[in-house]
Amino acid sequence: MQKLSEASKPAPPPTTAQLQSGFLESAKLAIESLILPPPARLVSYAASTSPVIPLKMQISYLSERDIDRDGQAVPIEEIRRQLDYQTAEVTFNRIAPILATVTFELNEAQIPFDQSQILARIGRVMQQNPTLQIELQSGQTPSEIGTLAQDRSLAIQNYLQTQWQIQPVGSGTQNERRYLVKTELATTPTVRLRTTIESLQNASTTDPIDAGETNIK
Repeated sequence: MQKLSEASKPAPPPTTAQLQSGFLESAKLAIESLILPPPARLVSYAASTSPVIPLKMQISYLSERDIDRDGQAVPIEEIRRQLDYQTAEVTFNRIAPILATVTFELNEAQIPFDQSQILARIGRVMQQNPTLQIELQSGQTPSEIGTLAQDRSLAIQNYLQTQWQIQPVGSGTQNERRYLVKTELATTPTVRLRTTIESLQNASTTDPIDAGETNIK
């Protein structure tokens, strides 16, 4: 019997690893084009399979309020269409933004002990959600001299890096900054913090403080 030529041999079936890789790439493309109803902003997603539920996807988003059932319908349909999987189970997980204020002593940049719980809460949430960023509006009063506003923001960043391993730059493909810092003159020596996934307008770790103008937002 004549042996089949190499060209006529059927291609080997894809391996499990190849199938998983193809699925993950399809899921990534579907999520990248996903539009959530405002004010919700996409944070991350997780996909899983099991004998009971062939495909399950959880969408995590940052918002002050839940996406209602009607608001979920369109993105669910879009995900199923792009994945060509009409029975995919899609769920939503809301992450509430954290707003907090760390108050310093006058002329000091050391984080007071009683303020560490605030930062621990933020560090825990950011560690669990690697794409989240944190805005720091760092204040310095007109009577204080030097670079206390910058020093205070650096003290908070150092705490989050050492205690919660929140590095300045993310590990994702875009390597986004995780700290968005702006300094300002303020009536009290405080740093206002907010978890976000949007860039702080005109953010800079080296913004000078204009001693002739008070910027309270």
